[in-house]
Amino acid sequence: RNAKNLVELAKHNRKNDNPPKLIINMAKMPKRQEIPVDEFAGHLGIEPIAVIDFDCENFSKASTNGMMIEEFAAKARAAEQFRELAYILTNKRQELKVEPVPSSGLGPLLSKFKIMG
Repeated sequence: RNAKNLVELAKHNRKNDNPPKLIINMAKMPKRQEIPVDEFAGHLGIEPIAVIDFDCENFSKASTNGMMIEEFAAKARAAEQFRELAYILTNKRQELKVEPVPSSGLGPLLSKFKIMG
């Protein structure tokens, strides 16, 4: 009921903006009752743009190491979902560009002048 009220409030107060988006986090948590995603989305009248499953191992290890999921486990399903979510929210799709690390402190300056590779 509260989620439905929030969605209706957002739709009403943001008439010129995009409609609200639904993201479900910590889905499929063991030993926990939950409403099925389809049923929840049906009550809200919004299809989820992402359903991020509970991944205790990767999330806890990344948190312990002070890292983002993308840094800790780039091939994890959650990392892929976060990337896709970023693409949807920003309306941009970019490939990761790996910049070579300059060998000296002058590397960035020299690369502007095309002296170093």
